[in-house]
Amino acid sequence: MDDCATCGTVRSVQTLAMSGDLRAMRGIPAADIGPAPAASQASDAARGDPSVWQVVIERDDKLYATVTQREDPQVHEGERVEVRGGRVFLR
Repeated sequence: MDDCATCGTVRSVQTLAMSGDLRAMRGIPAADIGPAPAASQASDAARGDPSVWQVVIERDDKLYATVTQREDPQVHEGERVEVRGGRVFLR
C-alpha cells in the first residue's frame, strides 16, 4: 500500500436529497472522520430538492471518513480513493 494519509477504500456511495439539515450545510463539500460511519437518512427526493453525494471511505488507518459533495464523485464501492480538499478522487 502507498503512503497516503487520506487514502482508503470506498465502502458506500449514496445520493441524498439536499433539504433540511443538509441545505443548512453551506460548507459543502465536507469530510467527517471518526471510528465508524454514521447512519444517514435520505430525504424525500420527490420534492425536487437538489442532490448531494455521500461517500463513506474506510481509510488505511482503519478510521472512516464520510465525505458529502455536490459533484458526482464517479467512484464505486471497493475502489481506492483519496480525499483532497473535502472531495473524493479516484486513486
